[in-house]
Amino acid sequence: MTAERACGSCNLCCNLLEINEIGRDGKPFEKSAWSLCRHCDIANTAGCCTIHAVRPESCRQYRCAWLMGFGGPDDRPDATKVLVHPEESEGFGPMLNFMELEPGVTKNHPPAADLLRKAMQVDWINAISVIESRTAARTVYV
Repeated sequence: MTAERACGSCNLCCNLLEINEIGRDGKPFEKSAWSLCRHCDIANTAGCCTIHAVRPESCRQYRCAWLMGFGGPDDRPDATKVLVHPEESEGFGPMLNFMELEPGVTKNHPPAADLLRKAMQVDWINAISVIESRTAARTVYV
């Protein structure tokens, strides 16, 4: 995470990612993709996680592409309605996955569409996958 970028009130990873692991308390922690984590308090603008100190390891280690420096300062996931995360794919190599918060957001929401256009111009990215909200239908651009 760069010094300039912080999650702030963004909670898209708490909403879009699937988590299935044993928590730090030894209990199973399960959360489906495209469902808000039961420990996320969206009214808390300082950070929504109510179990931040004991959150699962995958939550601790997760960094979206925006936190890693992809996109501009205004391209934070809660503004674009897209969670972008990098992946090293066996078939494609370096790629970006665009997980839409709402169906069709990469086509209908200008900040998300602009971010997708920016991604298509990055030379080290071999493929881009747009994953539609809730249906998990993928469109891959190579």
